[in-house]
Amino acid sequence: MNFDMMVPLALDPKEFLMALQKIADGTVKKLVRSVPGLEFTETELDEVRTLIESALEDTMAEAAAAYREVTVMCCGAEADLAHKISHEADRKTELLVSQLSHLR
Repeated sequence: MNFDMMVPLALDPKEFLMALQKIADGTVKKLVRSVPGLEFTETELDEVRTLIESALEDTMAEAAAAYREVTVMCCGAEADLAHKISHEADRKTELLVSQLSHLR
């Protein structure tokens, strides 16, 4: 695992977007290196970068939803607290995705 390309969880939305962009940029560079002799236009590279960023955003949202689901299931007696945590996580995820989409 490449720890340089990991996204810290406690970032504000702009820092989070920058971390995703760094990962996408690194992935695009790997793509270009992996196919020597094939030339990409800057527009094509931007499209690939955007696709990677979108896939990362979707994956993070799906993972967050799965973690919230597990949190609610495992808490038993603390189900009300788990529900509140889940609701707050949902709210923050929606806000983050909204801000990330707006920053593009």
